[in-house]
Amino acid sequence: MGKKTKKLLERILRCLEQDRAGQPRPCDVDGKAALFHRFVDEDQALLRINRFCNPSERDAVVRYFRDEGVYNANFCSTEILRSTWAMVEYPDGSLGKVEPEKVTFLDNEN
Repeated sequence: MGKKTKKLLERILRCLEQDRAGQPRPCDVDGKAALFHRFVDEDQALLRINRFCNPSERDAVVRYFRDEGVYNANFCSTEILRSTWAMVEYPDGSLGKVEPEKVTFLDNEN
């Protein structure tokens, strides 16, 4: 495991412990003050069309998948991408979903 990955996992574990306590943690996000609330996972389904088709066929397949969540397994395949985000609150009360690498905690015990 790389050094950056290990540090990120340690930060996530500390955050999970803090999250259980229910207290937001002060942090810095790209030079902006914020409060970290928790990490969230987000799944996104990608549709891959496995054969040649004309644009109208492709659009119909994509529309049906987007609206109904169904696809023809002989014609398409799907891939699920999972992303982890940090939910932060800025001083003006707005919320942000940012990449975990952009969060620097200000209450670290070094």
